[in-house]
Amino acid sequence: MIGSNGKRWLAAGAFALAGPLHAQLLRGTARDEQTERPLVGVRITALGARDSTLAEALTDSAGRFRLNVYAGGAPFRLMARRIGLQVVRTEPVSAAPSDTLTFDLMIAAVAVGLDTQRVLGALSKNELALADARRRGWEVISPEVIAGARNRANSVMDLLRDAGIAGLVPPRRDGDCIRTARSGSRCLVLVVDGLLQGANPYLDPRAVYFIALVPGSQATALWGPRALGGAIVVQTRNFADQVKR
Repeated sequence: MIGSNGKRWLAAGAFALAGPLHAQLLRGTARDEQTERPLVGVRITALGARDSTLAEALTDSAGRFRLNVYAGGAPFRLMARRIGLQVVRTEPVSAAPSDTLTFDLMIAAVAVGLDTQRVLGALSKNELALADARRRGWEVISPEVIAGARNRANSVMDLLRDAGIAGLVPPRRDGDCIRTARSGSRCLVLVVDGLLQGANPYLDPRAVYFIALVPGSQATALWGPRALGGAIVVQTRNFADQVKR
C-alpha cells in the first residue's frame, strides 16, 4: 500500500491473539528505501484520534519494532521518525481488538536541514562521523572497543584482530595492502578522516577513535574502483575528543 506521504508500507495478515487483554499487537521492520537495510533507533509511534500517542517504541539492531496498542478497534496510524530520515505516516488502519498487524516501513533518507543542524551542533566532529557510519549500516568497531585495545596495539591490524574481525590478511611487504580471505587479490582501501590513503600507511593506533568496515558496493560508490574489495574507514581523535593517557 502507499501511505499519504507517497512511501510504500505494508500491513499484512491480521490474525487473532488469544488472551483476556484486547490489545492490538503491531510489529514490523523499518528499512532504508534505497538499500533495504534495517534502520536502527527509529521511533515508531501509534497515533490515535487527533494524533494522540497510543504507544511508542524504538527499532532494534535489526530494524524491528513491537507495540501493544489499546485502540478499542478505532482507526490509528503509525508514524516513523529519526534524524536524517523522512518522517513516514501510514494511512489510517482499522483492525479488530486483539488482532496482530505486521508492517514493513520503507523510509527515505533526507538532507540535514537547519533544525537538524542545530540539534547536532553540540556533537563533536567524531561523534557526527560515528553517527553517519552507523546510519549507513557500516560494521562499526565502537570507540569503547577501540579504547580498550589501542594502548596495547602496535598497528591497525592489531586493533581489528582484538575487535574480533576475522578473515583479514595483513600486508606481506612494503607497498602491499590489507586483503580479505574472500576477496583474494582485491585490496581493502584505507580511508582516514575521510581521505583515501596509500596501500599501507603507518597509523598510530593510539590516535584511532573508531573503525568501520565498508562493503565493496558502497566503498566503490564513495571512493571509486580502487575500493572494489571494500574499505576500512578510520576516524582519528581530534583535539576536542582526545583523552589524557
